[in-house]
Amino acid sequence: MNGFEVASQKAARLLKEKADKAIGKVTADMVNDAINTKKPHSSTDIASTWTLPASVDVVVSVNGDQTIVIVALTKTGNDDATGIISWTGVTSATGTTKIGSVTGTLNGFENASQKAARLLKEKANKDIAKVTDDMVNKAINASKPHSSTDIASKWDLPASVNVTVGTGQD
Repeated sequence: MNGFEVASQKAARLLKEKADKAIGKVTADMVNDAINTKKPHSSTDIASTWTLPASVDVVVSVNGDQTIVIVALTKTGNDDATGIISWTGVTSATGTTKIGSVTGTLNGFENASQKAARLLKEKANKDIAKVTDDMVNKAINASKPHSSTDIASKWDLPASVNVTVGTGQD
């Protein structure tokens, strides 16, 4: 008898059905997890300069079977103030010509307040190296003046002083 589905045709049909279902199940969270596995990032990375992977593999369960869906990624935007990257993905899988799409945002990059704190820390670290003995002595004298009639062994240093490095405007 002719006209019946042969084993190879059945296997191809089942693979296509499974792949088609898997493509439809891909979520932004699944893609973000795959991105973080392939190329982890942190709050020390900057959204505008971080490169999104070209693609990621997302494992989707269909009727108890695992199917790998390939997601080709494109960075569609970034916001350094909030530390977020926007992306879009085109999904495909072995066994089907069907494609799908998914969009999402990836967060966890340096945001505006973290950037401000980082820049302040970098400036402070540079300025600390510029502090001299003379600058500290002048700050002590401004905070707690002394004279030649004071006795050194009885005179107490102030607990702390502020030293201005540069103009104080930068």
